[in-house]
Amino acid sequence: MKSFGAWTALALIILSVIAISSQAQDWPTRPIRIVVGFGPGGGTDIAARIVAEPLSKALGQPVVVENRVGAGGNTAAEQVAKGPKDGYTALMMSNAHAVAPAMNKSLRYESIADFAMVSLLGTAGLVLVTAPDFPAKDLKGVIAHVKANPGKLNFGSPGVGTTQHFSAEFMKQLAGLDILHVPYKSTPATITALIAGEVQLVIELIQTVQGQFQAGTLRAIAVTSPQRFPTVPDIPTFAESGLPGYDVTSWYGLAFPAGTPAAIVEKTNKAMRDLLATDTVRAQILKVGALVRSSTPDELRDHIASEIARWNERLETLGVPVVVNGSDHFPSFYSRESGLPAPRRLDGPAALARLLYATWQQLGLSTGISIANPIPEAEEIPAAEISTFIEEALGELAAQGISGQEVTPFLLKRIVERTGGRSLVANLALVRNNAATAALIAVEYAKLLQ
Repeated sequence: MKSFGAWTALALIILSVIAISSQAQDWPTRPIRIVVGFGPGGGTDIAARIVAEPLSKALGQPVVVENRVGAGGNTAAEQVAKGPKDGYTALMMSNAHAVAPAMNKSLRYESIADFAMVSLLGTAGLVLVTAPDFPAKDLKGVIAHVKANPGKLNFGSPGVGTTQHFSAEFMKQLAGLDILHVPYKSTPATITALIAGEVQLVIELIQTVQGQFQAGTLRAIAVTSPQRFPTVPDIPTFAESGLPGYDVTSWYGLAFPAGTPAAIVEKTNKAMRDLLATDTVRAQILKVGALVRSSTPDELRDHIASEIARWNERLETLGVPVVVNGSDHFPSFYSRESGLPAPRRLDGPAALARLLYATWQQLGLSTGISIANPIPEAEEIPAAEISTFIEEALGELAAQGISGQEVTPFLLKRIVERTGGRSLVANLALVRNNAATAALIAVEYAKLLQ
């Protein structure tokens, strides 16, 4: 009987392997999704859409790009890592996939082990851009202007932990700048904020802003690559512009969840390498400011491992705080629970005001109201106290003639002074540019406390 049972188990295993092999050979029989962790119009989204159509033709099924925005690309990566291993859901990776494990020590997935790598697509440079009326026209001038205005200027990015974010943090640390990070939900939102004057500096992928700085809507200052980028050879590098040692280059790659049948991975890799060799696709990728680079699955895996090691070393050297047991809205380096040393400038009301403003922007709020998760141990603030405060603050704004970009820091500072950092500070989505919006927000928040 034992012998019969063993043979039965072996037969079931063989049949299972045959079934999986047959399924892989028939694949694909329905549409395939490429999940992108960033919004439409960003570099990763553009890369995915360039290859989607030729990949669809090669595989004989529609290939659809799906944007799943959140947590600097981590939401999409986790969804794919924990999803079905049938070859119908893939992840378009970028350099943020390597930055994430360096920054966030509590990811709910493994950046390498949880993925079946397919192929690199290409590499992309980034460029520092400003509005055309920014006082400086080169990197030395930018650094001098920021240093002359410590704590008064902002840089934007499409989210905490993105390549754009840490490219700017790298610049900030190497140059010794006092400038605030303001994260948005997407690249287009970040560029809109730059043009509107909400932020003064942005480091963004060349392909997403090339049309704008060539048209004069933005001004290109310097590229982040160690050599001048081939698609924009007239723009100098950071290193040659006075910041030696600065080097950031992004990349794109395709992967399935780990456990996807090898035959599916191999078939997709061949299709990717074939389409990336065509003149049409190469021209499309070059046109948007990137360079084609295909690979084997092992080469992509090794590339990601080396990038993670590089960013780990870089963040440790720069002293950039990392997230431990954090959340999407309030990373734990903002709270008292992480045990990590507090980031610089968290020692007074103005410092906390700056931090809360950055947190509010991380929630993606450009206008209107929002109630965020409270800071640990926060207390409730009576609605009457809110109304009294806002009335006094509006009067003070008018009396002192404060307007424009000075309104938000002023109100934040007054709120911190009044409440001592209680839940009004954590929960009220504060204004950006005008006192009327502040009053409306206060009224809506008061209703929620009734």
